[in-house]
Amino acid sequence: MLLVEVCVDKDVSNWSDGYKALPLNFIDKPDNPLCNKLGALVEENLKFFAEEVSEEGIWDISWEWESYSKEYAIARRYWKAILAIERYGILKSFNWIE
Repeated sequence: MLLVEVCVDKDVSNWSDGYKALPLNFIDKPDNPLCNKLGALVEENLKFFAEEVSEEGIWDISWEWESYSKEYAIARRYWKAILAIERYGILKSFNWIE
């Protein structure tokens, strides 16, 4: 748990800039012991997810590849799907959606 506490980016204003370790990358349910440790950051992360979802109901990835544009386009689609599945599951487990 200590490693997670150290790794999580606690500056909410940085979360949309590149890849960051967010609280909900390590927490998937409200009964996770890290919820108590990270407290308000968990709520901020839920709010961040809710605010960042697109009109299509998915999240874009926060990183880019400088090279391999064809491969990046394919990987980006896959990662968008992975993020959607993970984040909808988390939002549901925290009762942010039905």
